[in-house]
Amino acid sequence: MPEEKTGKLKQEVEELRYRVQKEAEEVERRLSFSGIMDDVMARVKSDQYRELLTKNPLALILVGTGIGMMFRKRPEAVTTEGEGEQNKAVKEKAGQLFDTAKAKVAHLKERVQSERGDFDEKRKAILGQIREKRSAAVGSSRNFIAEYPVAIASGGLILGALVGVAISSRKAQ
Repeated sequence: MPEEKTGKLKQEVEELRYRVQKEAEEVERRLSFSGIMDDVMARVKSDQYRELLTKNPLALILVGTGIGMMFRKRPEAVTTEGEGEQNKAVKEKAGQLFDTAKAKVAHLKERVQSERGDFDEKRKAILGQIREKRSAAVGSSRNFIAEYPVAIASGGLILGALVGVAISSRKAQ
């Protein structure tokens, strides 16, 4: 009997070790670079983030730049012998990156201004159409009133009588 309990405990311990090992492997996989990238790509492919990224591409550019800078290989420690050349190369690369970013920002700025101009034109056109329709409606109403003053007065009297009846029936209740 004690041997059975010992065997059962050993089996439970082995099962527990196996589960812990599998969980540790899963956590390690999820925390690896490829696991993080898989998670990021899955989130980017979801509709929620797709809509956000299409509405605000500058945020995508900034996040991408930040991630790229985070994972880029850092230059080895600079020695005094090659310090001037390495600094020059780093400055040149930084200048290129800055120029690229500046060009992208300028392009986005032009795009936003173009879209804003299109929006303003459409807004002005719609407001013009509304003003025209309002003027036409006011003009036709004035024409109707001018042509049929008796009908308008009769309608007003009937409406007033109905309101009076409705009010007096409420008081009676």
